[in-house]
Amino acid sequence: MLMVWNIDNMRMICLFNDVLKNGISNCCFSNDGKSVAGVAMDDDHFMAVYDIDIAINSRKDPKNKTSPLIASGKLTK
Repeated sequence: MLMVWNIDNMRMICLFNDVLKNGISNCCFSNDGKSVAGVAMDDDHFMAVYDIDIAINSRKDPKNKTSPLIASGKLTK
């Protein structure tokens, strides 16, 4: 699960809990702050990249079914 918080008021602005289920070893934000990437602690080091703006808009409008997941994949051996 990956949460993004507003640092001014410490409120969660979006939650990503679909593919990163086994804990997160690393995460980083894009330079413009519009996307976030996370790497799971599972054996495959699953990675996901999310669009924060889409996630915020989906949270405000439950009818909006646009997925904030931009890309995902796992380590191949």
